Amino acid sequence: MPKTTKEGSPKKDELPSTVERSNTKAQSTFAKAHDAAAEEYGSAERAHRVAYAALKRRFEKVGDRWLPKKRSGPSDARAEPGQPASVRRRRRRQRQQAAPPGMG
Repeated sequence: MPKTTKEGSPKKDELPSTVERSNTKAQSTFAKAHDAAAEEYGSAERAHRVAYAALKRRFEKVGDRWLPKKRSGPSDARAEPGQPASVRRRRRRQRQQAAPPGMG
């Protein structure tokens, strides 16, 4: 279900409660990311995860709401910039398959 109106503003009754209690920018970030992901992937669960990931880049959860971070960026060390884990796994698998028997 879309989280934004036709004008692009967030539908407050469609937002999770912690986002609903947050500022307008956090609500807009979540809603727009959710709608874009839902259109792209067609999965409500995946759209929800994408929307929270977008929210966590610029906001941090403090108590029962999301507040702006001093600097935008990854939410934790595992989300640091670099190659996605899927790329690292695929390359590791390729190296192991290319290695002579007994070397991988």
